Amino acid sequence: MTIFSPPSGLTCLVPLVVMALVAMPSPVKAGHYDLSSIDIVEEATVATMTVLKIATTQDLWEATRDNGRIKALARKVNLSADHLRGLHDLCDLLWVDGIGPKVARVLTAAGVKNLAALARQESVPLAELIRDTNKTIEILGKLPDPDTTRSWIEQARARLKAVVRPVVPSRR
Repeated sequence: MTIFSPPSGLTCLVPLVVMALVAMPSPVKAGHYDLSSIDIVEEATVATMTVLKIATTQDLWEATRDNGRIKALARKVNLSADHLRGLHDLCDLLWVDGIGPKVARVLTAAGVKNLAALARQESVPLAELIRDTNKTIEILGKLPDPDTTRSWIEQARARLKAVVRPVVPSRR
């Protein structure tokens, strides 16, 4: 018994659509990506991280949220703690809609290393900074305009305000 039978003209398209979806870098959540689909960590390190259940940039961000986690992970994946902090900051930028791995690398190279640094920017100078940095490292094809950078800055500011901090019990 057939539950669904596509019209005869579409039968050959179904495998093509599936193949196209599988081949695309897959965002996981709010701009987070499978580590294996982007070029921020060497392949052998990605394999080791995957065994440790760190498969996405969001997983990596979570695994590097504090110095204790960074030091433990550094030993397991044979990377320096400073390198992992840099990766955490790059993953931090991926929380912003419209910032993917390439834009995050350009921002990082420009000195805008994380959400807090992004939140301190102004839109026009940031667009110019990205343009100037990209001239040197040539990662981006399309450059963001000031309206786009304004949106990124607003998102960074909103995310930083929304971050829930642990409540410290008062001493009475």
